[in-house]
Amino acid sequence: MAFETWRRLRLARGESVNVIDLYELVARPRRLRPEELPVEERQALGARALEVMYPGFEFGPNSGRPETEPIVLAPYDPNWPLEF
Repeated sequence: MAFETWRRLRLARGESVNVIDLYELVARPRRLRPEELPVEERQALGARALEVMYPGFEFGPNSGRPETEPIVLAPYDPNWPLEF
């Protein structure tokens, strides 16, 4: 139901309706924030949404990651503004 609502919104309003809007539609009835949806559910919703956002989109064989890559934050370096 939420996906179909999102799909209709996307078709009517275009790119201003994004995958975060889909997450919100799925999460709200469960009294969750979008980022509180399980990762696996967000991945499945995102994959499904790609087909609507980019018709003809498909994943290639073995294109999935075996595990998610961790995000490592580096401490601030005062030289960065000079380098970048």
